[in-house]
Amino acid sequence: MSPSVHEQLEAVSTELQRSTQELARAHGDLEDLLAATEFPLLLLDRDLRLTKATPAARALFRLVDDDTGRPIDGLSARLPGGELLADVAEMQRTLRAVQREVRSEPGEWFIRRVLPFRAPGAGATGAVVTFVDVTPLRRALEAVRASEERFRALVSASSDVVYRMSADWSEMRELRGREFIADTEAPSRSWLDRYIHPDDQAHVTATIAEAIRTRSTFELEHRVRRVDGSLGWTFSRAIPLLDGRGAIVEWFGMASDVTRRKEAETALRESEERFRLLVQRVSDCAIYMLAPDGTVTSWSEAAEKMFGYREQEIVGVHRAVFFTEEDRRAGKPTGHLEAAAASGKSEDEAWRVRKDGSRFWANVLVTPLYDDLGRLRGFASVTRDFTARRRAEEDLRAREARLRLAQGVARVGTFDWDVRTGLNTWTPELEAMYGLPPGGFPGTEEAWEQLVHPDDRAEAVRRVALAFETGAPMNGEWRAVWPDESVHWISGRWQVIKDAAGTPVRMIGINIDVTNEKRSEELRASEAALREADRQKNQFLAMLSHELRNPLAPIRNSLYILEHASPGGERARRAQAIIDRQIGQLTWLIDDLLDVTRITRGKIRLERARLDLSLLAQRVAEDHRTLFGKSDVRLEVRPARAEVWVDGDRGRLTQAIGNLLQNAAKFTPRGGRTTVTVQEDRARGQAVLEVRDTGAGIAPEMLPRVFEAFAQGDSTLDRSKGGLGLGLALVRGLVEMHGGSVEATSAGLGKGAEFTIRLPLDVGSARAAPAEPGRAASAAPRRVLVIEDNEDAADTLREVLELGEHAVEVAYDGPAGLEKARAFHPDVVLCDIGLPKMDGYQVARAMRADPELGRIALIAVSGYAQPEDVATAREAGFDAHLAKPPTVESLERTMADVERAAREGRRS
Repeated sequence: MSPSVHEQLEAVSTELQRSTQELARAHGDLEDLLAATEFPLLLLDRDLRLTKATPAARALFRLVDDDTGRPIDGLSARLPGGELLADVAEMQRTLRAVQREVRSEPGEWFIRRVLPFRAPGAGATGAVVTFVDVTPLRRALEAVRASEERFRALVSASSDVVYRMSADWSEMRELRGREFIADTEAPSRSWLDRYIHPDDQAHVTATIAEAIRTRSTFELEHRVRRVDGSLGWTFSRAIPLLDGRGAIVEWFGMASDVTRRKEAETALRESEERFRLLVQRVSDCAIYMLAPDGTVTSWSEAAEKMFGYREQEIVGVHRAVFFTEEDRRAGKPTGHLEAAAASGKSEDEAWRVRKDGSRFWANVLVTPLYDDLGRLRGFASVTRDFTARRRAEEDLRAREARLRLAQGVARVGTFDWDVRTGLNTWTPELEAMYGLPPGGFPGTEEAWEQLVHPDDRAEAVRRVALAFETGAPMNGEWRAVWPDESVHWISGRWQVIKDAAGTPVRMIGINIDVTNEKRSEELRASEAALREADRQKNQFLAMLSHELRNPLAPIRNSLYILEHASPGGERARRAQAIIDRQIGQLTWLIDDLLDVTRITRGKIRLERARLDLSLLAQRVAEDHRTLFGKSDVRLEVRPARAEVWVDGDRGRLTQAIGNLLQNAAKFTPRGGRTTVTVQEDRARGQAVLEVRDTGAGIAPEMLPRVFEAFAQGDSTLDRSKGGLGLGLALVRGLVEMHGGSVEATSAGLGKGAEFTIRLPLDVGSARAAPAEPGRAASAAPRRVLVIEDNEDAADTLREVLELGEHAVEVAYDGPAGLEKARAFHPDVVLCDIGLPKMDGYQVARAMRADPELGRIALIAVSGYAQPEDVATAREAGFDAHLAKPPTVESLERTMADVERAAREGRRS
């Protein structure tokens, strides 16, 4: 019989109770499970409302009981990460777990998983949201990444080679060679042969084996093959990486390029060896070592040669033995060492004493020697003998003093501008040119600019700047305004000096006071002529200094010979001849100077007469034949077939022809030839004289200037040909005064030269030429008074006159001369012009005004010998004028003439 409905209901009720109890037990188990779960977990129903939360979730997300049943979107602000609703929707769509890494606001990291959940008896799906805290793991990973990044940065930034090796070094896993060693493209087992020098491989292998055995750091310097195939040196260091059991996993190493250091060490060893050999072999420099207390610890051959001590004598002796007694008392032997230790070196120049007691001027450099710990181990002393240099410096100072004197006389000043410091140093002579006292120049270029006249300043500054731009020597002229507002002309020459890099470092130059020249130039309105005259003056001063000094040496030597040689002997006669020749040379130089001046000023007066130029040329050639004979130069004369008449001054034409012959003899080498030719050019109405030689010739650029004063082809320092460059200038001046012309031709250097004089033919009536000067007959003894302030000149002139049996008295100034004239009653008075107290003109006027002395013959003997000087002497009362130094013959002749004229009651 089928069960009744009641039974069925009871059965269902019983099953329902059982299921309800199981559900309650399951719910309780779920509650217990959720309560016991330590990680955050959320249960959501199908409507995404919060139904359950673990205690960890409640604590972490700050949930309270009232939050249960609330939609999850209202709680999302407290939950870490975003897009929770999107993840839930994705899970509901796919019924698969959705996982995401999220970060909380405090910075914690979680793995959030959304899983599907179906509640028992429910038809809809809910969701389970779990949060796993991965913050420690995440931070560890970030630390690893940072460490890796730092490692990569270190490897990238390091200039060293970086490599990794297997645990047993059989394989090179990686190598970054930094352009020193070739990089590995893949792990390599042939690295030893590829990188390591064959001679070092055994040492490298042994060192690796020991490092593996001891699990210690590998360190070694060895040779390697570089990228370019050459050999280099490296210092390699690798450390083992161990696992948890202490076993080596791999090696990490770095290698530095020490090639330069090794090369430097090799060079140092070689240098030390060379230094040792140098110390032993150097001859002009004594190098020795000292202990900290100053005692000698090592000695060299050069030191023994310089000081005279053998090594066994001097080692252990204090260096004070090398010092003078004065320096020892002053404590200098130890003072120098203290100074060297304090400043790193000490340099001194002073007298040093040898073993034999002799002294020499020494330059001593002392350098302290320290060990690696900075302790003083001793000193190195280097001594050089500067005795010769000191003497040269003293001589240089003396020459500079003479140069300063010459600069003062010549009105020349110099400057030295240090461009780097801006300091411009002037000599006192230069300061005087700008009206400043010694030391009055402030030393800056701006100060100089303020001294230049405002109208000239811009151009002067521009020319200075141009010297910096071009580097070429520059010159210029400007006016300087003195503090007293007077204006003076300055001529300057300067040049910029540059260092090896081409950077200007100094400017040096000279200034010349050309005020007087400029004033003369303004009067002549010829600025160009003055500038050339200034240039010639500078050249003339240099040549004149040379030419005036040259005769002084043989004169001084000859005087010494006369003092020590036997009177009347061959040596004495030769010395007398030398003195005579050299005085003649000096006289010739001065006469040339005077003649050039006279020609320039138009002061020469020609004594014209009708002359046979052909005969005159023959006689002048004969007068110079001895000169050509001494030079081994053949002299030929080709006279005209008949007389060649000219209207001229015999003496001046003789001088012109003689100058051409002297020039030919001077510049024609031995074995050469000089030809003198005279002919008549009737078509042009000219007398033509040619002097042709086979000598040195004339450079093309010199030909246009050959007749200029001071122009010379011989510009070498030795000036072996001598002269002032006035001879040809005199020739042109004298010839042009006769209405003629002179020209020079030459095919070039070494090809000889030809000089041609053309003079107007004289076709007028014959006039008697003045007789050629002859030798004056010797005069009877006279009473002669010499008035001369130069005592040497006065005394020697007295002795010369006394040799002629004259009675002579001497006075050294004007008043004394008048007094002696009254007491001595001379026949003739030889009086200088430049006298102290009373000049020669005043003496002459006083004598002419004195009845007792008025008829005495008066002769001026003076270096003032210009035509205006002669005229002034005549006006003052002198009977005659002789230029210094007069010859004995000219003195005798002139005294005879003026004495005779005085007796006859007239002036010559």
